[in-house]
Amino acid sequence: MTRPLPPSARNLLLAASYPLLHNLLMLPANMVWHPPAGLRFALLMLLPMRWWLPMTIGLELWYRLLGTGGEWRGLAASAAHFVAICSGPWLLRQRGALTLADTRSWCWLFVAMMLSATCNALQITLWPPAWVADMPATELLLRITLGDYVGMMLMVPLIFIAFPHRPSTVHFRSWRADVPRLLLPLLVVTALVLLYTPQPWTYLFAAGLCLPIAIHMALRSGWRGVTLSIGSVSLLIGLVAWHRQDLPETIEGQLLLALVGTTLLLLGAASESQRAAQHELRRRNEELHALTGALREAAQRNLDLSEDVRRWVTAELHDELGQNLTALQTRLVLLERRTPTGGLLQPAWEIIGNMRHSVSSLMSSLRPAGLDEFGLVSTLGNGAIRTLLEEGDLSYHLHVLDHDKQLGRLDDRTQTSLYRITQEAATNAIRHAQARNFMVRIRSTSSGRISLLIGDDGSGFPTAPRQGGLGLQGIRDRVLSLGGTLRLRSDNRGTWLLVRLQTS
Repeated sequence: MTRPLPPSARNLLLAASYPLLHNLLMLPANMVWHPPAGLRFALLMLLPMRWWLPMTIGLELWYRLLGTGGEWRGLAASAAHFVAICSGPWLLRQRGALTLADTRSWCWLFVAMMLSATCNALQITLWPPAWVADMPATELLLRITLGDYVGMMLMVPLIFIAFPHRPSTVHFRSWRADVPRLLLPLLVVTALVLLYTPQPWTYLFAAGLCLPIAIHMALRSGWRGVTLSIGSVSLLIGLVAWHRQDLPETIEGQLLLALVGTTLLLLGAASESQRAAQHELRRRNEELHALTGALREAAQRNLDLSEDVRRWVTAELHDELGQNLTALQTRLVLLERRTPTGGLLQPAWEIIGNMRHSVSSLMSSLRPAGLDEFGLVSTLGNGAIRTLLEEGDLSYHLHVLDHDKQLGRLDDRTQTSLYRITQEAATNAIRHAQARNFMVRIRSTSSGRISLLIGDDGSGFPTAPRQGGLGLQGIRDRVLSLGGTLRLRSDNRGTWLLVRLQTS
């Protein structure tokens, strides 16, 4: 595995290779297609600002050494040239790091490239070199601006792909399918058309020929796919035009590539941003699902612990307090037999009876009698809930639709939770609702779905969980522990609660 170069070594390598690369790109360049402008813009974005002036001076000395730099236009023109080419990169540097992660970043990049191209065209128009002395100022301004911008559209994304924004394995996987099947055949057809159809309109036709494939690659691999397709066709057009020595004829084709390339780069950036957002959404959903599962397990552990405590307290009441009451009752019987009391012990018998009734009620509320022995349906029909409602002067209506007796085969945890939900709803109806009727409908289907509908005709209550309230929140916790859903409606016509869960 190769080690990446340290930043200082990378900067030195880029600055040292700039004159040579600039010279090579100048060979096929012209005013309406100027890749050296893109190379210069990209390197200014990659290098620290303190390197900008030495890099520009180094390029000027390189051309003076080769004798191809042309006439020197003076210190003012050179200073204006330096300010012009640095204006766009300086604007982007003021905004911070260029992420290219969304369309907003790309809009700023396009503005910066157009600023550099326009400023460079202005300084050339104000201090024209000999090779453009006879050209009208307006035409010169437009041609230089177009050439620099097209060159930036070609080179800047390509260099960004090579250095700070390298393709991922997803991009390479997409390119392994798209490049041999689509892009390479397109380049072959375009080259044949350009070489064997020597007409000016063929450059415009070649530029339009790549648009469907560029759109496809924009949707598949984002702005990097657009860069690969548009950049390849633009480079091919420039090289063929250089070979045929009709570079000015490419202006319409390169202008179309510049306009469409700008739009497609925005489309690619939006597509890539959307995929990143979808990936982040999937990741957050997975985290939420994991947290929901952990919360469900925690709620179930708490409920299981609560039921264990209830069982233990019920057993202790039955074994200890029940046995003590029985022993006390036995001693009172013996006392009555041995000593005539004349009814003096009658209050004691009443106290014992009240205590037995209270203990029995308490045990029934802690652990419903018959749930372990007779199951959920029988306990709902004839257990403590019916007694509680009848003592509260409510009419109790129970409807059971049990497909193939699946309710009786539910595990103890599910039966207990469904019973507790019904018990809590009945307690709320008695305490708060001022209802006259209480209805329970429980249904099972062949697919293992269980639905529990509970309602009353009372005055209703606020459905939002109140701080410190345990009733409604306890129902929600039990539904959550079962992995089910809860729907609640409460108004002045009554309260209705629907629980749905899947058992298999």
